[in-house]
Amino acid sequence: MTLKVYAPAAGKTVRLKVEDSTDPSRSVEVDAVTTVANGWETLSFDFSNQAAGTAAFNDAFQYDKINVFFDFGNVGTGDVYYFDDLSFSKATVPSEQTETTVTLTPTTLAFDTASTIDFGGNTSVLVDDGSAPSDETRGNIVKVTKEASAETWAGTTITTLSEGEFISSGDTVVTLDVYAPEAGKTIRLKLEDSTNGDHFIEVDAVTTVANGWETLSFNFAAQVEAHNYDKASVFFDFGNVGTGDVYYFDDLSFSKARVSQNTGQLLVKNWQKTGTSDFLKGTGIYCCRSPR
Repeated sequence: MTLKVYAPAAGKTVRLKVEDSTDPSRSVEVDAVTTVANGWETLSFDFSNQAAGTAAFNDAFQYDKINVFFDFGNVGTGDVYYFDDLSFSKATVPSEQTETTVTLTPTTLAFDTASTIDFGGNTSVLVDDGSAPSDETRGNIVKVTKEASAETWAGTTITTLSEGEFISSGDTVVTLDVYAPEAGKTIRLKLEDSTNGDHFIEVDAVTTVANGWETLSFNFAAQVEAHNYDKASVFFDFGNVGTGDVYYFDDLSFSKARVSQNTGQLLVKNWQKTGTSDFLKGTGIYCCRSPR
C-alpha cells in the first residue's frame, strides 16, 4: 500500500493502520519514515512486515478501514502534514471529499508460459511453487539462476507490455515478490522504452529475508514523464559476478494493478471514497473504507 505524503522534515515516522471496521482488534500496523523535508514523496507500507509489537497480517480477516498517524510515537508540536493518493489493492483513491467510485479497466497480461529473456549469464524458467524451497502456495513462479561467472549486470527481462506502461506521474511504485537465498542482496528493477533503449530508469531494493518470500518496492519517482516505460527487467545481486545462486520471483504489481503469475489476470477491486474524519483527539486520520 502506498501513500503520498508532504512532511515538514525528513526522519518522521508515518504509521499506517488497517483494521476491520466491525472489530478493531483485527488490525495490522506498518511504519515508514520520511526522507524528504517540505516536499512530496510516496511512502510504501508492506503489511507482511508489521510494526514491532503489533499483530501480523491475517488473510482470514477483512481490513476495510485505514488510519494514518504522523510523527508516530511523539507528542504533537503543531507540525502540519499533507497526504494524497492512497493506493491500495492496486487502485488509487482520490483525496476529494465527495464520494467517488474508482473503476479500473486494466490490460490482462498472460504469464502462464515463460516469456522471459535472459542476458549476461542468467538462466530463467517457469516452474510451479513445488520447485521452490518454501511451503507457500503460489502456483507458477519464475526461477532465475545467476550462473557462476555471470556478468555483474546479468539480468532477465520480465515482459514487454503490449499497450500502456508500468508507471505514470501519479503511479510511480512497482512491486515484485522475490525469494532470495540471503538478506542484503541488491535487486535492481529497470524500466525502459522498448523502442528506445536510451529511455530507461533503474531503481534498487535490498532483500531483508533469507530463504523466504518478501515484497520489494521500487519507486520510480525520478521518471521522465514524456518517456514510455513499457519494458521491465530484473537484476539479482546486481553489481556482483554470478556464483550460481538461485532466485525466484512472482506477482509483479504496477500502475496499481496486480499481475498474477498464476492466472495472468490483474487482481483489482473497485473502491469508494467515504470522506475523512479525525479520531482520538486528532492523533490520527481515518482515511477511507471499502464497500462490503
